[in-house]
Amino acid sequence: QFIYGADLSFSYTRDNQNTDRIPADANDSEDVTNTYRPGFNLVFGMNYAINDKLVFGAELLPGANYNISYSKRTVGNEVNNTNTTNLSYNITLSNVRFTLAYRF
Repeated sequence: QFIYGADLSFSYTRDNQNTDRIPADANDSEDVTNTYRPGFNLVFGMNYAINDKLVFGAELLPGANYNISYSKRTVGNEVNNTNTTNLSYNITLSNVRFTLAYRF
């Protein structure tokens, strides 16, 4: 049995790092990065019925993500903002999923 379809995905990551410098009169720093990653995967695969109760399956999931990052670096009173975007796509064997299912 062959299967196909598509999946939508979304992830959000926030990274916050603070550095307190010694001696106290040195400039402390803070780095904050927010990353948004919407994407999609195509699904191509097959299921093989071993017997009436067991099914083995394999799926290949090629996909693409659009990454949007907003970074803010503060050192003392100085603030530096950076925005980056990129498009990434993949089709690797690490995206193959294997399944062994038991039917009730």
